[in-house]
Amino acid sequence: MTIIRRFNLAVDDFEADHVGQLNSCHIEVVIYDTTTTMQGAMIRYGLPAHLARNSGGGFGYRNSKPYRGYLGIMRLALDTHLESVIIHECTHVAVRAAKWHYGVDELRLNEAKNAEREEVVAYYAGVFGWCLLDEVRRMGVIGEVA
Repeated sequence: MTIIRRFNLAVDDFEADHVGQLNSCHIEVVIYDTTTTMQGAMIRYGLPAHLARNSGGGFGYRNSKPYRGYLGIMRLALDTHLESVIIHECTHVAVRAAKWHYGVDELRLNEAKNAEREEVVAYYAGVFGWCLLDEVRRMGVIGEVA
C-alpha cells in the first residue's frame, strides 16, 4: 500500500451570508497512489467490498456524532480526476458538517426558510473544497486548474 500523503485539513470558524456563524471542524485526508490501493484501504476501514470497488474516492466516519469537530476521513487516489473527486467528497463532508451544525441525524434541506440548510451545505462544501484543492496544489500533487 502506497500512501502519498496523510494530513489533517481544518477550517476555522467563519461567517456565512444568510446563515451566520459556522463552527470550525476538520477531516483527515489520505491520498493513495492508485484507486485499487485506496479501495483496499476503504474495505479494511469497514466499507463493504462491493461499494468500495466502485468508488473513485470516499468519505467515511466511525462515530455517529462528530467529536471535537472531527468529521471523518477522506480517501483520494492520484489516478482519478482528482479535482472532481475532491468536489464530490467535500459535498459529503459538507452534509456531515451541516448535520453536526444542526444537531440532527438526518438533514432535510427543505425545512428552512430561504433554503438556509442548503446554504449551510453549500458553504461547507465550498470551504472544504477550496482548502483541500489549495493544499494538494501546495503539495505538488496536482497542478493549477484553469
